[in-house]
Amino acid sequence: MSVENPAVIRPFATPEQIVEKVLALPDWTPVRLFGILFPLWDVDAVGVRGEAQPYPFFEKIIERGIVQTGLVSEAMLADFLGLEPDLVERVLASLEIAGRLVRIDGQFHLTSLAVKSVQEGKKYVPTRTHLKLYFEGFYSKPLPNTHYDGVKILSQMEVEGFVEERRGTDCPFYRLYSFQRWTPLAIKELALREDRMEYHVPADMEQIALLRVTPAYLPLYIVEARKQLVEATPYYMVFSAIEDERDKFLENLVNSYSEMMLPLFGQEPLDFTTMWEEWQKEQGLSAAHIERLENGPWRATIPADELHSEASKISASDLGSYHMKYGYFLHLSGEDEAPVEPIKEPEQSEDAEPEAEKIEEKIDPVPPDEASEEK
Repeated sequence: MSVENPAVIRPFATPEQIVEKVLALPDWTPVRLFGILFPLWDVDAVGVRGEAQPYPFFEKIIERGIVQTGLVSEAMLADFLGLEPDLVERVLASLEIAGRLVRIDGQFHLTSLAVKSVQEGKKYVPTRTHLKLYFEGFYSKPLPNTHYDGVKILSQMEVEGFVEERRGTDCPFYRLYSFQRWTPLAIKELALREDRMEYHVPADMEQIALLRVTPAYLPLYIVEARKQLVEATPYYMVFSAIEDERDKFLENLVNSYSEMMLPLFGQEPLDFTTMWEEWQKEQGLSAAHIERLENGPWRATIPADELHSEASKISASDLGSYHMKYGYFLHLSGEDEAPVEPIKEPEQSEDAEPEAEKIEEKIDPVPPDEASEEK
């Protein structure tokens, strides 16, 4: 029996689409684009949630009586509610067996689900619920809710086909490795957070327990960018399938922890000269001058006669755009125009009157007598 290969999983966007997003940002220049499979922890857990069920009448009024009055004895509850003491005792014993009520030093204590039942007028019973969670693979930080809806997380088996599909292209995908182990306390720490709802944990879930942890990967693009005309530390912009703009959660992580990007620099081409010569042949060029600028990007200056040659795939309309080779961006520009000669002032002859004298002639001098009168 033959097994059909699963459908090829493709990136959520093309490199060209990512470049357009970066170029739309003012004052930023793209230097290099990485196709990355970011390591995650795929976590299966279980927790206890309240499932709404019919609320028996006597359970309802006795639990409400405990919450609202604080009465601590069967007799006092029976008298307050107008019920037979035996009935009250049987209901209290049933609540204890069900785990909804605990007696400590003669005091009644309802569980949180029982209190919630009284507050909402519905009986909630504890139910074990499966929970799927994702944590980033370096420091076991939980991923926010944005990474769950419509985002494809790849298993280890799916990663192999994904990498092979992009091998040999101008934007191959590299698997980013983390040597950090799963942090066992990550689940408990998440369960205690007041904002756990923002990380895919229901507000009413309790007693969260770990079932299984397996490695997984999230496809994304990382763009090394620099401020235009400024030589500075590179900044890494992160794009994933979570939204139309950048993935701010992972972007903050990548720029905060240098060890996340260090493994990628081992992928740099060994011979840039050969790489750009190959690019020129592909574009039908032979005399373009390619150089790396001080702030990181590469620039190709293309002579005018090359732009108009029949062999060239680059035209004048392409100037100002970017081409990419093995993840590196190349900015296309034309030859600089000839410098404009400064306009020289005509030389004055020795007989020429100074300009100041000409101006003085145009001003009527004040008569001495009037000048003395003014004084």
